Amino acid sequence: MPFSVFAQDIWGRDVNAAGLAHGAGDPDGLYMAIDGSSVPVSWLPQPTTQIMLRMMESNGAPFFADPRTVLESVLVRFSAAGLSPIAATEIEFYLTHESELAGEAPRPRGADHRRWKGWHADALNIEALHDEGLILADIARFAREQKVRSKPSYARTGQANTRSIFLIHATLCESPIGRLC
Repeated sequence: MPFSVFAQDIWGRDVNAAGLAHGAGDPDGLYMAIDGSSVPVSWLPQPTTQIMLRMMESNGAPFFADPRTVLESVLVRFSAAGLSPIAATEIEFYLTHESELAGEAPRPRGADHRRWKGWHADALNIEALHDEGLILADIARFAREQKVRSKPSYARTGQANTRSIFLIHATLCESPIGRLC
């Protein structure tokens, strides 16, 4: 994989100003598997495993622009200051109705063809969590298999937002270099 993979725009084009791209035939780095990172991807129909990787120089040194290398350098500075950061994230997503027509705008699950789901405000919609229990249970199971400590937290709906928003909280291990745990 070329070193310039860490300096691309949203279209996958090299950002020359980053200094990692050298035209056609960019030099390649070596990818090494992160110990203990192998986890199943059981939602796919064929047996599949995900492995976290880190880019290395040809001499075996970590590549300076690899996100893990950058994070490690930041953690060294935290440690020198006597600090141990712990990170967490919140994932927000919508469940939409399967489109029946090509180019059809997404619509909330349970909504009619006009994207109308009903006019109600519900800041903490426990019913929506129950209604989507099977898919949320699958998400929780897949997270456990991937060693991600997470939980569906709540759903909310409202007049300005006629779809349910689901939130999942995930917490990183004490070592952010590791994986979500």
